[in-house]
Amino acid sequence: MCDSGVFPVLAVKFGRISDFNGKVVGTISSSQLFIEPDFPEAHSLKEWFDKEGKNAPSVSISRDLVGSGRTDVRKTISQIKDEKLGTSEKPDWITVSATVSFIKVDNFCYTACPLMIGDRQCNKKVTNNGDGKWRCERCDQCIEACDYRYILQLQIQDHTGLTWATAFQEGGDEIMGVSAKDLYFLKFEDQDEDKFAEIIRKVLFTKFTFKLKIKEETYSDEQRVKSTVMKAEKVCYSSEARVLLDMLEKLKREDFGSAPKVETFTSNPGLTTPVDLGNMGSAGREYVASANQVGQYGNQYSGGSRLSAPTSSGSYLSCNSCGATGHSSMNCPSIVNGPGQPLGGGYSNRPSSGQVGNVSGECFKCHQTGHWARDCPGSREPPPSYGSSVSGRYGGGFPKQHVGGF
Repeated sequence: MCDSGVFPVLAVKFGRISDFNGKVVGTISSSQLFIEPDFPEAHSLKEWFDKEGKNAPSVSISRDLVGSGRTDVRKTISQIKDEKLGTSEKPDWITVSATVSFIKVDNFCYTACPLMIGDRQCNKKVTNNGDGKWRCERCDQCIEACDYRYILQLQIQDHTGLTWATAFQEGGDEIMGVSAKDLYFLKFEDQDEDKFAEIIRKVLFTKFTFKLKIKEETYSDEQRVKSTVMKAEKVCYSSEARVLLDMLEKLKREDFGSAPKVETFTSNPGLTTPVDLGNMGSAGREYVASANQVGQYGNQYSGGSRLSAPTSSGSYLSCNSCGATGHSSMNCPSIVNGPGQPLGGGYSNRPSSGQVGNVSGECFKCHQTGHWARDCPGSREPPPSYGSSVSGRYGGGFPKQHVGGF
């Protein structure tokens, strides 16, 4: 109809739009084609074409504009499946550094139509008529000579996995290093299998940097993710090393940014929380006082003062072990400074001759050395200043301490 100058309106229902070399409309088993359909949109389109559209310059949308705003991301082969590349509405463009591990050599090219349609070559498959001529169904013409174009099916792999990829004319030339026509004549016309095998062996296990277009397409009503080689270059190892170093630096920065922060803690050997002894019993006051003085008694008793230290409530505290004031028997320096202290007496009942601060190690009752006040032979008759004949908490008849005035 187009050759006769009719130029009908064609409507496609349930068509398939692919991105091979631009935008291409295809059909599947459920597709429907309507020629000159009877609805308003078709009439408007036909009217526009008859008036001005047929004289307007047309630009084919079925072309691949290389580098038109695409971003090629460096990926590994396993990421194609793991990240489900190509399954979105638009294709994914990635760069992969991989090695060719296998090539299908049975049908590595096809016979194509060399005729021009507009500003592009037809490239549709042609068939041999048997009379030395080739026929193109699309152009509906017979030609003397056909063209040969690559349609390589190859397997590529890296350290993460392998996948199948298809390389058409430009990609096939870059991979094989010879034209599809020369390779075809070498195999099928000259039948030089040794030369053909040598060319294939040179390509196998060669590392390339592939630019792939990943897109899910339909084959026999089955969805498959197809990888198409748009460009292939042999690996330049100096450039590849720079890429790998940049990737390592990026990983180091990511690891540094995600590392947990280490908190620095400063230990406080003393408990400095103020304690009110006025509202506590004698046992509670004695315990809290000892807790607040752990780790700090060295400074408190270094002066050796015999005066009672007033608490926040105005009460006075004295020790029934050493007789000094300002602490209780629970945190008495003579008991706390057992192992590792200059007293050297450990936890035995026999004190050493050392001193705590300026306090002498002699018994404050009989002023003799060699025993504590609780072991003093005269402890059976406690001094009247303590005002009690009740045994102390450590036994031995020592008077119980009092918190408050004497």
